[in-house]
Amino acid sequence: MHKYSSTALHEKWNSGLAYLFQIILLAAVYFAAAHVGFFLGILKGVMPVFLPAGIALAALWLFGIRLWPGIILGLFLTKFDGLRAYELSIFSILFFQAIGATIQAVLSVWLLKYFDFHDKFNRVRDVFSFGTVTFFIAPLIGSAIYAIAFYIQEFPFIGGLFQNPSQFLSYRDQIVIEPVIK
Repeated sequence: MHKYSSTALHEKWNSGLAYLFQIILLAAVYFAAAHVGFFLGILKGVMPVFLPAGIALAALWLFGIRLWPGIILGLFLTKFDGLRAYELSIFSILFFQAIGATIQAVLSVWLLKYFDFHDKFNRVRDVFSFGTVTFFIAPLIGSAIYAIAFYIQEFPFIGGLFQNPSQFLSYRDQIVIEPVIK
């Protein structure tokens, strides 16, 4: 006989589908929030806060850290939405950015739980811990991971050296081949 009864298998299957649905829903909301943020940034010229970071923090706080794959999926959907074929080589940068965003949200939730944060903000300690974690510590870690990705890749377009994104793809080839051709 089977290890589980048919009812237990059915419940296990339903819980797996519910978990998958939650991840896809978080990715879709993350994607939508990113596009709203980009639209507001275009209208006002500046995007002061990346809206999906707040969505990720709220989702993980309310529904659990186990939804972290939804952040990665949502960020990849957001970034791949506007990519052209010659930009697909920056996949490793997107990977590190997704890891940084996920670690930022997971670290925020973990630190808030560690500091015994109450989401009613009825204590000064809650306001201070929320501000410290979400505005300083976690974004610093997420940004550091993203910066490390650029350092690892050694992209020459850092600092605006190249205006055309397709130029960095053959940067190393130009160094070797160009003097030979001349």
